[in-house]
Amino acid sequence: MSRGKNLVVDVSPIWEAQFTGISNVVYELTKRFLKEERFERIDFTVFNYLVDDVHIRESIASKSGDGLRELFRDESLLKRAWDVGKVDNTVGLFLHVRPPERRYRKEAQLYFDFSFLGMPEAHHVDTVEYHSKDIVRQVAANDAIFVISKAGARDLDFYFSYPKNQTHVVPLGFHCDSDSAELTELLIGQRGCEPYFICLGTIEPRKNVRIILAWLSKNRDLLMRFRFVFVGRDAWGESFDELIKYYNLEDLCAGGRIIHYGYLNERQKTALIKGSMCLIYPSLFEGFGLPVLEAMALEVPVVASCSSSIPEVLGPEGNYFDPHDIDSFDRAMRRSFVELGTVKAKEKLKRIKARTEIFSYDLCYEQIINVLI
Repeated sequence: MSRGKNLVVDVSPIWEAQFTGISNVVYELTKRFLKEERFERIDFTVFNYLVDDVHIRESIASKSGDGLRELFRDESLLKRAWDVGKVDNTVGLFLHVRPPERRYRKEAQLYFDFSFLGMPEAHHVDTVEYHSKDIVRQVAANDAIFVISKAGARDLDFYFSYPKNQTHVVPLGFHCDSDSAELTELLIGQRGCEPYFICLGTIEPRKNVRIILAWLSKNRDLLMRFRFVFVGRDAWGESFDELIKYYNLEDLCAGGRIIHYGYLNERQKTALIKGSMCLIYPSLFEGFGLPVLEAMALEVPVVASCSSSIPEVLGPEGNYFDPHDIDSFDRAMRRSFVELGTVKAKEKLKRIKARTEIFSYDLCYEQIINVLI
């Protein structure tokens, strides 16, 4: 135990009603903080309000922030984190936007990406404003900063010249519902299943589903051989239905050749990935690329953009394309068609799955704790 040392962790992303992306990552870290015994005391905050760990445990158990939202119906009943007084032996960790002023003896922050700076056009203006406000002061207030990829570390250095010796790369882990994956494999082995490709990600400009739909509009015959399944809620910008209409694909949606699901739970998502011929991940910018790692763990081929952190995850044997170039995407997809089901492809998938062993939430968590202690 770190005698006499307290930890305050801001876990605001688990406020979300349904956990996806960042909220899933914070969920995994929070599960581990709830079991942590190396600090004298651990307190949790949400948007800089102290929240009893009973409510945090409920949110983790239900994998939903609905209960936390109820607490915030009357903020006057909540206590601001710094109302308890500044304690010399307290360490603060922010897994979200932090106040620009220092509060604790030692402070650290986890940044998932800096795309709101490098690619503001791919975000809603409110998102850019929210994350950019006082960003220089926020960064400067930290004694340590965690980033989830080397690409993130490069961006941190580029935008802020933040000291390299205070920058810590903590790659994420993954969680796949193995029971669902095994059941899916069993069912598909027992009966015919029409082959399909899958794309995961919210419907927003940064996720770049446009390139797939534009390509499908030029290769409609492929939709007679394969279905294309898109999983992700409409976020901002054009909705999935609006994009389908723009590319004149309404008839193929109506006929079930293109399928769009909104939010799916982990079991459903795992089953769909495992049953697919290939995951397509066309994102323009990622802090990490969790769906890619999940497909790798399930031994499902991946066709992915070569942007930002994705090559760090997928590695040297990835099937990459330029996310801005439909011809590059076409070449990558046609390579995938040639490789599907071959002995060479199966051997490649085994090597790609072996690569997933270097990614672990336990390791990510321990790297963070070792800096905080």
